[in-house]
Amino acid sequence: PGSVVQKPPGEWHTFWNTGSVPVRFLEIISPPEFTQYFRELAGLIPPHGAPDPADLTALAARYGMDFDFAALGPLMAHYGLRMG
Repeated sequence: PGSVVQKPPGEWHTFWNTGSVPVRFLEIISPPEFTQYFRELAGLIPPHGAPDPADLTALAARYGMDFDFAALGPLMAHYGLRMG
């Protein structure tokens, strides 16, 4: 609680909750126009299951980002993570 983390532009990153209680966090996004990415992302996430990786890749490309989906499985296995 009370921690601050800075994510510099252009750095690969991911985050997850390592605890058993829900996490609340505040993310400050700059430039503010980038918030539109999250609005569009919300529209790609189905009520059940995972979003289509092709849709995520296309969205990311429009905002100058990349996803490393190949790293997802090994990260999840190494840290004992699961979706949802």
